[in-house]
Amino acid sequence: MAISALIFSSCSEPVIQELSREELFTLKLGKMEDQIDLFLYDGNLPNLKTSVFMRDGLFYIASGNSSKMMEFSSYGDLIFLLYNPERNPEPVSLIVKGDQEANSTRMAVSYPFNNIGSLAVDSQKRIYIEDEVPADRQIKDKELSVMLNRLIYRFDRYGKFIDFIGQEGVGGTPFCYIESIQITEADELVVICRSMAKWLIFWFSSAGKLLYEVEIDQEHLPLPEEEAIPSLSKIFADLKDPV
Repeated sequence: MAISALIFSSCSEPVIQELSREELFTLKLGKMEDQIDLFLYDGNLPNLKTSVFMRDGLFYIASGNSSKMMEFSSYGDLIFLLYNPERNPEPVSLIVKGDQEANSTRMAVSYPFNNIGSLAVDSQKRIYIEDEVPADRQIKDKELSVMLNRLIYRFDRYGKFIDFIGQEGVGGTPFCYIESIQITEADELVVICRSMAKWLIFWFSSAGKLLYEVEIDQEHLPLPEEEAIPSLSKIFADLKDPV
């Protein structure tokens, strides 16, 4: 019976389960603390990143145009804001940290971001935000012909700055262009960078120590056919069982 059932199931057409769409909440366009800034400026679309990350039913959205990070509940309620006060109005629906001594469940914390990009959150609710360093700290990499001008800033769940991570680890040299940042199940940080010549992957422990560094250039991509031109558009880390 077991064999016949197996044969029957193998001959039947596969059933594709369709995922139903459920609209949880919407975001309005604007400059307020619970809005996202995607406006046209001088007739041009904003060229800064807008990143979205979800963990444990919470939604984190980093808006490069506004230099802020918003945390929403699954119902769309804004519960935390990390923002640059020079590029955003004073929050009206959240308690600004410093106004009261007691911790609030709905709080806003200011930080002088420049041009934020990718975003990630680990299991301890530590927040990782990519940001551009000031011009006087940027470095020209002559070998790669790129500017090293991006760092990963870490904050605790209450918006307190912890440290920043560069190529060598905590306090390290800035990265070049960051394609994405990813967090493994062990809270290890993976920073995926890209230059014109190659991909550069930096893998850090949860404490910010550099564990692995990998470079992938065009010559080392797999070539399925002799006349084909290999290309690589995305890289994803193994979040469960890294080598």
